[in-house]
Amino acid sequence: MPAPVAVVKAPVASETQGGYAVQVGVFGTAAQAEALRSRLSAAGIPAQLETRVVVGPFNDRRDAVAAQNRLQDKGFSAGELIPFRR
Repeated sequence: MPAPVAVVKAPVASETQGGYAVQVGVFGTAAQAEALRSRLSAAGIPAQLETRVVVGPFNDRRDAVAAQNRLQDKGFSAGELIPFRR
């Protein structure tokens, strides 16, 4: 399965040190994400594509937390525990 792609509002210079973004979609293919980005652009709304990497899915929270611990033990960020949707 291709990595899901999130589309977010392009940051302005003052937002690059923090701030906010508006996620407007998560897709199963880059082509789907690009289609929305193109529609937003045509409407005058600047948007960019971002990818994300997901570890899992896990059957329950306990297994997911154990995976977060393994990630940290190996020097990676623990990431954020999120509901998994296909």
